Amino acid sequence: MTYYGVTLLSNLLYMFKYPHQNSIFFSHCKNSSFNKYRIYSLINNTIKKKNLKYSYFTKLNNYSYVPKTGSGETLISYNNSIPFLTALSPNIRFIAICLSNGLIDIFSLKSFAKISTINAFATNFYFEWFPDENQNLNNSNISFLSCTKNNKIYFWNNKFKIVSHLKMNKFIENGRRFLTFNSDTSLYIRDIETCRLISYEKIYKRKLINLDYDKFNNLIGLGYDDGSILIWDNNQRKITRKIFLKNSKMTNIRFLKNKRSLLISNSKQTLFIWDFDSNKKPVTLRSQNKTITGISTIFNSRINFITTERDGLIKIWSNEYTNKIFTKLQVFDTIDYLDANIKNMLIMSVITNKSTVKIFKLHTD
Repeated sequence: MTYYGVTLLSNLLYMFKYPHQNSIFFSHCKNSSFNKYRIYSLINNTIKKKNLKYSYFTKLNNYSYVPKTGSGETLISYNNSIPFLTALSPNIRFIAICLSNGLIDIFSLKSFAKISTINAFATNFYFEWFPDENQNLNNSNISFLSCTKNNKIYFWNNKFKIVSHLKMNKFIENGRRFLTFNSDTSLYIRDIETCRLISYEKIYKRKLINLDYDKFNNLIGLGYDDGSILIWDNNQRKITRKIFLKNSKMTNIRFLKNKRSLLISNSKQTLFIWDFDSNKKPVTLRSQNKTITGISTIFNSRINFITTERDGLIKIWSNEYTNKIFTKLQVFDTIDYLDANIKNMLIMSVITNKSTVKIFKLHTD
């Protein structure tokens, strides 16, 4: 049997023996006399190494065996700063990584080459790509914006230069308009090109801790520190629905892309789904074993939403059955942040407690 046949057979035996815990990945390592593969087998969270000669491998890809899916993982590590959040572009061509020192790194998701590093002058707590399906960093006037902890919004052009900035602290984009929330939770609607104020509304007096925007129904979800959730209708310019979580605090809210519903997580490790088309109370999903650290919703016929837990478990929830998990991934690190998007494949980026960004590519067919 050829060298490649022996290697393939060895890998397959490991995968069938440890179907849920085994990961096999290749890294290219140069030597003065020859190139060689390093084949790592991750079994029960321990690493075994075998050095083999021959061949050349151009990328670092981590192929993890997951039931019903195949996944590729790429790691981006930082030593001198901490990743704070990530943002995948709408066409899944770029990823922006916002760091604690105020820098923003932009990588290509095709080659994982760093395109640019820009300075936002303060730690960013929000980053938004402008949703252009033909998005190219070489053909648009304004490519993205960033919101910093010193309450400023910076608009960036395709050459990574600041076009303008506003002193606000929250942002949601809506076509050619955008909404900002000041420290007193006042709502402003402005023109996206000129920043001209279109309308103003004082909506609530309590502290705003989470929000999401539903571009399909033009709704805004506002979550407050007292457990109350308000739904602002941007067409009617008024609050149309109210939810109140008893005996628990709301930690995250996301509009589902596949249904007219709002996904809610609370401090008691419970998920709720609130259907807008009925006046019923929110449906309680199964309680989670660990604290939910991230929620992301995507538009897909098979996948409804994705959750991450503190112990590093990623759960991908089925769109066909409300309370069914499609598949799981174990990262083996504490997860602090999640972002996801889907086009030809599912792309997920997570930030771990080890100052690393892990990017997963999953085929869901």
